Amino acid sequence: MRLVIHLGLHKTGSTWLQHLLNRNQPALAARGIWYSPQPGYPAHHHAAWRLLVGDTAPLGTMIAEARTANCQTLILSSEDLESVLVHSDLASAIEDCAAVAGATKVEWHAVLRDPGCCFESLYAQLQYHLFADPLEMFAEVMRRGVLFRPDPMPGENAAPFWFYCFDHAPLLERFVAARPERRLFAHDYRDHDPFPGWRMLAGLGALDALTDQPDEHDRNRRLDPV
Repeated sequence: MRLVIHLGLHKTGSTWLQHLLNRNQPALAARGIWYSPQPGYPAHHHAAWRLLVGDTAPLGTMIAEARTANCQTLILSSEDLESVLVHSDLASAIEDCAAVAGATKVEWHAVLRDPGCCFESLYAQLQYHLFADPLEMFAEVMRRGVLFRPDPMPGENAAPFWFYCFDHAPLLERFVAARPERRLFAHDYRDHDPFPGWRMLAGLGALDALTDQPDEHDRNRRLDPV
C-alpha cells in the first residue's frame, strides 16, 4: 500500500484541497485511493493531533479501512502535521507505524508559499484563535525560522502544539537527511492552476475523478483584521 501524507503547509490552500478530497471520496475510492471520510470539517486533524503525541492508532485504523475498501493508496491530510518538519522523529514514528500496518511506500507532500505572504495571512488567522503579537511573532520567525505555539487548544483530544515553518530550505534538507530514503515532494503555491498542490493528485492519476468542486465558502481565505 502507498501512503501519501499531505502536511500542508498552513495557509497554502490546504482547506480547499481537503474539501475537494472529502467531497469526491467515493469517486477516489473507486480508483483505489482512500481518503478517510470526515463529517463536518474535512481535514484529518484529530488523527494528526494524536500522531503528534505518539499515538499511531488512528493511522493504523485508516490503513485498515483502505485495505477493507480494496484501495492501494491512502491519503492523509492535515496541515497540523507541518510540525514533523521540525521534529523528524515524529515522521519516523509515522513511517514505522505505516510499515508495520502494511504500507510499502510513504510519500510526504508540502506546498510552499512565499514566507512574507504566509506570515501576513497567518497573523490575521491567529487573531481569531489566540492572542497574536505581530512583533513577537516576527522576532521568533527571524530568530528560529519557525513559529511555535504550545497548547493552542487546551483540552482532551485537542492540538498539542502548532509549528509554522518559514525558513523552508534548511528544514526540508534536515527532514530528508534524517532518513535518506524518505520521499518528500515540495510543491510551489504559485503553481495553483487548478489548485495548489494539484500535482500530488496528478501523480495518482486522480485529477479527472475530482468533479465535485468545493464552494467558495470552503476556502479558508485570510480573515479580515479584528
